[in-house]
Amino acid sequence: LLLLGMVVFFVLSANNLSTYVRENIGFTVLVSDDMKEPEALKFQETLNEKAYVKESVYISKELAQANGWHAGKIVKQLAACIGGNGGGQEFYATAGGKTADGLQEAYIMAEKILTGEIQ
Repeated sequence: LLLLGMVVFFVLSANNLSTYVRENIGFTVLVSDDMKEPEALKFQETLNEKAYVKESVYISKELAQANGWHAGKIVKQLAACIGGNGGGQEFYATAGGKTADGLQEAYIMAEKILTGEIQ
């Protein structure tokens, strides 16, 4: 009975560990400057089809420049919604967080930043 209890404990622990890893490990993909926008969008589409990708975003350098967006500043604001931190350069930024609970809030905030409702 003790052995069975230990097996169940390890199975549940492994499941919790798996969930934790999926929620807390991120990756960043950098594309070269000579990659054409249709290629980048196709690559983004391929990434979004993967089970291990929650979200991917592509914003061209030209669009960011035209709107005065600074990726590092935007990402820092959004990361706060998920209990994390982030930052970076004008055209490249990364962030991580401790919880996915604030993702909906982050999406809403991102939309407001990109539409100019908030800075």
